[in-house]
Amino acid sequence: MKRRGFLTTLVVLLVLLLAPNVWAFSDTKGHPAETAIDQLRQAGVVSGYDGDSFQPEGTLTYAQAVHLMVKGFGLNIDNIRFIKEPKASDSFANVKDDAWYAGDFIIAPLNGLDIPRDIDPERAITREEFTSLLHAGVSAKGDFPIIELWVIIADEQDIDAAKMNSVQFALITKLAQLDEKQRFLPKAALKRGEAADMLWKAMQFVASHSTAETPQPSADPGYPAGGTASTNDVVAVTVEKVDDEVNRVTLSWGEKPNPGYRLTIDGISFTDQGEARISYTLHKPVPGQMYAQVITEAKASTYVAATYKSVAVPSGR
Repeated sequence: MKRRGFLTTLVVLLVLLLAPNVWAFSDTKGHPAETAIDQLRQAGVVSGYDGDSFQPEGTLTYAQAVHLMVKGFGLNIDNIRFIKEPKASDSFANVKDDAWYAGDFIIAPLNGLDIPRDIDPERAITREEFTSLLHAGVSAKGDFPIIELWVIIADEQDIDAAKMNSVQFALITKLAQLDEKQRFLPKAALKRGEAADMLWKAMQFVASHSTAETPQPSADPGYPAGGTASTNDVVAVTVEKVDDEVNRVTLSWGEKPNPGYRLTIDGISFTDQGEARISYTLHKPVPGQMYAQVITEAKASTYVAATYKSVAVPSGR
């Protein structure tokens, strides 16, 4: 009995000592993204393909990408009040409400991730699509100034104009890199290992710039400190019917010269007069900081029951 107890103790000690290797994925050893994948695994962001392998050279699906954004950046909808239970199928024609990723497709759009309504969640995601989601995920965590420059890309003409800002952001901040021919290969399917590497770098970027997470704009004529809007800051409200019960409401501050201009939705309150009062904050560039000089639209969207009239109201009013 003593010998059996000794052997049991020895096995437990060996397991504890060898845990980092035993619990690592079996197919990531020596892969360029090995460290990133292991860090994401330890953080609980990824669990692998079948629990044992990660398949770093396999392609990433759109659904998996959205899930990574929600998990990696800790996105949620805790501060939003809904009249009816939100469902993924309300917004996405090809997302079933019982799919394992359905919740992610509810949370992601409400945190600023722009996802096409007719997206096929099971298809492979392209490099530019993932980069666009990644940029939105970073932006959901705060305003992060970057060096003002423009990276020359050999295949720039192949990049979707709407996603160029995100690609430039990723290259400037070193979240992504060009190949040996200075190409981004925007339409190529993204590999799982590449996705893990980009996400982990983005998470580190957010963590290292946490002091910039909630910057306050400086006071200037027509724009009070604290971010509330004045009569000079016009916010347009666009209502798009999702179905007979739900509308997608978008608040837009219009096109701005750089990503330092941002609009965020802070909450929704409902009145007895049938109004959904959507409170928002306008953020201006942090004084003294540099931003990529690319045209971007400052906007945010939410979902409101169709029975209500949506009204945009600056926070604090």
